Amino acid sequence: MRQKRDRGTLRIAFLTPEFTTESKFDGGLANYLNRVARLLGQVGHEPHVLVASDRTESFVDRGLWVHRVNVTQGVLPNVHRGLRRLLRQRWLRCFDVLATACALARSLHFLQREMAFDLVQVSDFKGTGLFVRRQAGCPLIARLSYAAPLLLQASGRRPTVDWRLGEWLERRSVLRAFAVFAPSRFVAEWASRNLGREVEVIPSPIVLDVASTEEDPTLAESLVRGERLFLFFGRVCLEKGVDIFLRAARSLLKDCSDVLFVVVGRENPPGLLKELTRDWGGSERARVVFLPSMGHRQLYPLIRAARAVVLPSRVDNFPNTCLEAMALGSIVVGTAEAGFDELIEDGRTGFLIPKGDSDVLERRLRYLLTLDGEDVSRLKQNILTKVGEYHSDKVITELVARYRDWIAASRRGA
Repeated sequence: MRQKRDRGTLRIAFLTPEFTTESKFDGGLANYLNRVARLLGQVGHEPHVLVASDRTESFVDRGLWVHRVNVTQGVLPNVHRGLRRLLRQRWLRCFDVLATACALARSLHFLQREMAFDLVQVSDFKGTGLFVRRQAGCPLIARLSYAAPLLLQASGRRPTVDWRLGEWLERRSVLRAFAVFAPSRFVAEWASRNLGREVEVIPSPIVLDVASTEEDPTLAESLVRGERLFLFFGRVCLEKGVDIFLRAARSLLKDCSDVLFVVVGRENPPGLLKELTRDWGGSERARVVFLPSMGHRQLYPLIRAARAVVLPSRVDNFPNTCLEAMALGSIVVGTAEAGFDELIEDGRTGFLIPKGDSDVLERRLRYLLTLDGEDVSRLKQNILTKVGEYHSDKVITELVARYRDWIAASRRGA
């Protein structure tokens, strides 16, 4: 029996390999879905999140329906585990995509009988729309959360056969969709050229997950004791430019004794930071602090305390890290032609550097150290004005309007 709902309410299924209710929750996709789904619920719609997990269960998390889908059982996961042992960690990507997409599509099929979803939204990451049954009146919509070839190029790794197969599966998943959108012009234009179809731009909403009254400033206060702080946070990897950050830090530390550099996040691969600082001296190491991923209650005070948040990514997609930092009034140093240009106007709402250029980054950080209080206040006011363009109410209104357009077009058979 199908569940009833109020007229005008959209019932939306989000299929995802990650979500904030799971043990690995710090990815950009997980945080985006958490914010969008909850905002949709607040304006009267009914979102359901189907997330890859190690068990099957449904529950309500602070008013949001979450359906865990076990992707560890069945033929594909068993083949996956067997090949992993046989080939010593090779051939992981394509089987992971297949197992995740198959399990999510099967769970959606059974839920659809009861829920009668109006729209299904999937991600290119792990091809979550690959096996979804397309239905008239219930369009399959794909949001591009990352650009796999660009990320691979930025990492400096060479594509393996397994990687190419996984990327082909993710591409096929997107091409099956009724409509495709991305949060940034940078990724939308790249994808339009490479997919051969229109990709719309719908930005991500800005939502601060913790109120200022709930923040825990203990960590920030223990680190900042007269020092001027530069902060890198997010996924700690070459794609995000942590090596560029550390090269600029090392140069600056030679003659700036009151500056502190902090890196917060999960290393990928593990041991990367140790490798990047292997030949550093003790005095240099003392001015750089590495911290694991942390909740927003501890992170937000660090962002507020920073002279600037430094995000020298080689490639990005309307990064949540930049949105969060700007929403807190922080100055962000990002990378030109890498997804930051839509948020940052160089010198007015932040600063942009060329990709991979640690020398320019060092000079920019030195310049930031010379700014007086009036200069910083003016920059922060410009930043908060810019952030207003991505206010959650405005973005969600636009997103719901496009959902309704796609549903109507699907029912017409367009």
